Amino acid sequence: MNSNKIWIWLLINVYLPSVIVAIIRGILITAIPLYLISIGFTPAQVGIGTSAIFIGTLIFDLPGGVMLRKISERNLMRLSLAIITISTFLMYLYLNNTSVILLAILFGGGRSLWLLSRRYVISYYLDYSMRGRASSFIGASERIGTFIGPAIVAALIEVASYREVFLFSFLISLTALVSIIPFKRFELTKISVEELTPFKKLHLSKGYLISLSAVEFFVQGIRSSRLILIPLVGKVLLNLPDSMVGIALSISGALDVIGSYPAGIIIDRKGRSVSGLVSFGILAIGFILLALPYNYLYFYIAAIIIGLGNGFSAGLLITVGSDIGFSLGRKEGATFLAAWQFTGDIGSASFPVFIGGMAEVVPLPLLTALIGVTSALLALSINKAFKRIDSVIFGG
Repeated sequence: MNSNKIWIWLLINVYLPSVIVAIIRGILITAIPLYLISIGFTPAQVGIGTSAIFIGTLIFDLPGGVMLRKISERNLMRLSLAIITISTFLMYLYLNNTSVILLAILFGGGRSLWLLSRRYVISYYLDYSMRGRASSFIGASERIGTFIGPAIVAALIEVASYREVFLFSFLISLTALVSIIPFKRFELTKISVEELTPFKKLHLSKGYLISLSAVEFFVQGIRSSRLILIPLVGKVLLNLPDSMVGIALSISGALDVIGSYPAGIIIDRKGRSVSGLVSFGILAIGFILLALPYNYLYFYIAAIIIGLGNGFSAGLLITVGSDIGFSLGRKEGATFLAAWQFTGDIGSASFPVFIGGMAEVVPLPLLTALIGVTSALLALSINKAFKRIDSVIFGG
């Protein structure tokens, strides 16, 4: 199958449903913390609520790897969207603080299965020279959701209520589920390993894998930190209305999307290590600016820079995971991809909880600055850790 047919198949079966799932996620990660703040939750409690989706993803990651070995990625996609549809419908029916958090965990589980099936496609359908762009397009779909989702929340809560926000999420998730049910939508003859451009085996020592896992943990943790820091700064320090915070998140999401395509080009042409250095360097600047003396201008500029930096990291971990998973073969690779996703999701789930808890005892500006410094150090660590993979792909 030529590359054009692969891109078309990816558009229909992966990218378009991914945009819908990402929009729902963008709605929930905006609506849930704002809803919990509006009913009087403390920052620590909001941190738990913000992490609910990540926690659900974490719970389902490793079981998802077992399921991926037992059933096809096509059926795993169907199952994932069914779980997402059910969870959002129940949020609409049973709107209270406990049910929203529990159902957000269920939504995160469905999303975990969706993400894992996509990783499998990138690993075994595509040559490594295409993975950066393919992964960045997946990252772009997530960022489109981050852009559109908050805007939808900002619009709906001005004229309706949070219940209608969850109803909208259910309706579009149902659309995605119905769109992928027909079996013919998934008819694709997978490329065999032998047909792909030869990919040299990576010599993966335990020490190197541990260092990669540590990098991934902090990468995902820093990226998820923005989801609680921007709302907390906007609401607690600047006392902005929910709709204005939603607009800031939406603007940040727009820059996130803009940075996604260049991210794929950098990954494929300049290397995985360069991509990490650039993206987390920009994130460091954004978080440090967010920690400066507060006014509306700094807040919105910081949100824009953070969005751009996150956009430049689009697809980076998916690509690196695919590189390693591919070198392990299909069965071992499926297990590795689940473990790789699990490690990153630990970071995604734990950092908002950590930040929410620390915000109770540490001044928010200082906490935000520490995240910025951590981002700068992480940029250097990523550059070092991923150079071995770049040496395999690009030589040297």
